[in-house]
Amino acid sequence: SMYELVSDLAAFVDESEIAPFPSWEMLPYEFVSPAEAIERDRITTLFKLAAGEHCIAVCTTESLLRAVPERQFLRKKVIRLAAGDEIPFDDIVAALSEYGYSREHRVEGYGQFAVKGGIINIFLPSHDNPVRLDFFGDTIESIREFDAETQTSTGPVEEVRICPRKE
Repeated sequence: SMYELVSDLAAFVDESEIAPFPSWEMLPYEFVSPAEAIERDRITTLFKLAAGEHCIAVCTTESLLRAVPERQFLRKKVIRLAAGDEIPFDDIVAALSEYGYSREHRVEGYGQFAVKGGIINIFLPSHDNPVRLDFFGDTIESIREFDAETQTSTGPVEEVRICPRKE
């Protein structure tokens, strides 16, 4: 299977350079949601490719045959954030809602975000852990990754890219 090839490739290159692009594993007229892992892999790989990042895209024949959004469209949708950036707090909150993230009291799973005071917690498709944007007014003071279970910080992050949650 495609994931076996991904696993084999990981023996030769850094796992972060491998970009799986699975098929939806459902028919176009089926009204069911795809598996979360498939959604995450697809959107993360699409945005890596659109950004021109160096990666090895691994896909199935079916995933190659279906149309995907255009590169320019995807590039326009990326919001890059780094510590020290000045960007209206409310604009980030609005963008997250528009991009399909669900606002929750506490971030526990992929595709969720939470707002507490001057802090926005987000679980992005491209990260294994959620990130915490700490604002002072409209300035991002810090970006840190944190553990979803304990809600404690696991370290600083230089930059995050907010992309839509789904294709």
